[in-house]
Amino acid sequence: MGGLCLAAPEGLLSTGVARLAVAALLGFTAACHDLEAVPPGAGEPAAWTVPSVELPTPSGRYDVGRQTLVWNDASRDRMVPLWIYYPAWVSDSTREPVLQDSVWATLHRDEVARSIGPGPAAGLAHLTTTARSDAPIEPAAAPFPVLLFAPGRGWLPTDYSALLEQMASRGFVVVAVAPVGDAAVVRLPDGEVIPTSDASESSYLRTVADLRFIAKTLRTSAGDPAWRFRGMLDLTHVGVFGHGLGGTASFLAAARDTGFSAAANLDGGFLSTAGEAEPLQPLFYLSTQPPGLENATIDRWAVLDRAERRHSEMWNSTRAMSRWSLRAQVIGMSGGNLLDAALMPQEVTQSLHGRVTFGAIDGARGIALTAGLLQAFFQAVFTGSPANFKATSNDFPEARLSY
Repeated sequence: MGGLCLAAPEGLLSTGVARLAVAALLGFTAACHDLEAVPPGAGEPAAWTVPSVELPTPSGRYDVGRQTLVWNDASRDRMVPLWIYYPAWVSDSTREPVLQDSVWATLHRDEVARSIGPGPAAGLAHLTTTARSDAPIEPAAAPFPVLLFAPGRGWLPTDYSALLEQMASRGFVVVAVAPVGDAAVVRLPDGEVIPTSDASESSYLRTVADLRFIAKTLRTSAGDPAWRFRGMLDLTHVGVFGHGLGGTASFLAAARDTGFSAAANLDGGFLSTAGEAEPLQPLFYLSTQPPGLENATIDRWAVLDRAERRHSEMWNSTRAMSRWSLRAQVIGMSGGNLLDAALMPQEVTQSLHGRVTFGAIDGARGIALTAGLLQAFFQAVFTGSPANFKATSNDFPEARLSY
């Protein structure tokens, strides 16, 4: 259980992967490394206020397991780090660090500190996950539908542990990617450290290519007897979703790959050329309250905020060809409310003035709302029953829905 395991489905590295074609719109050997599973951050200066943060126990019917992998996309000479969260059987409540590689965790803590300050970053560095590494797969209800996830720029999938574990507990296998160069600092198993690069449109293209590579590799692996998840994945139902950059990339990936059944964008913006991307699949767009409009009704958001108006225009353009599209505008939420950081005490999140903003909604409530709407959306798509979404949405009066 301790340690980060690198693996690739047998035959993947020897056969290679076909080059991915991504429009202008927008060879290593498997090995295991035992890594010290010790939470970082010991000995922070006393002047720092380190808040207490704890991940809530997922509310779904399943326990949650997770596995860390790194795949190699030989066609792009690119490493693709993954966390897979899945329904599992866990016999006890022992928790482990969210990032088990203590060196990587320290690097990540320092990266996060630049966004939210050293005290809150240290608090998050002590987080322990409810998921169990390499836990036995839940055999009762397999195969499970698959969701691919991409984080916001400068974050890792582990910064969304509460959300991703919620989704796995509700019967999805979530394959979360850390796009190298666009996620937060990445430490590869050979010790190489890759920081976040400068933002550009190529960031979206890289993430789109990563998502398509993962989907293709999952399908290639399905018949491999050595593949741990063989028979567990329902690859006829594969959705894609993400936050920020990852959300925008999810819509673009759906536009370029009809193998994705549906796509969800969590508070991601739109490229200037994104209007040309018109996915046919069902789409879900969750957007948060613009800053400074706490006393304005939702109907006034686009009138009073230019960015909100542009997002609404681009959303209407993007969904023009979609078979079914849905938008949820959430009162009291901001971009930071999708992160585990939102679970810090509100007196901490409301006092932060960095690159990340947090709305007035309770942190756990915002994550539960997001997980509930995502579950309802993807289940509605996978079961062919969009009308069922409305019943679930009644549980979340903070969200105004438009179809």
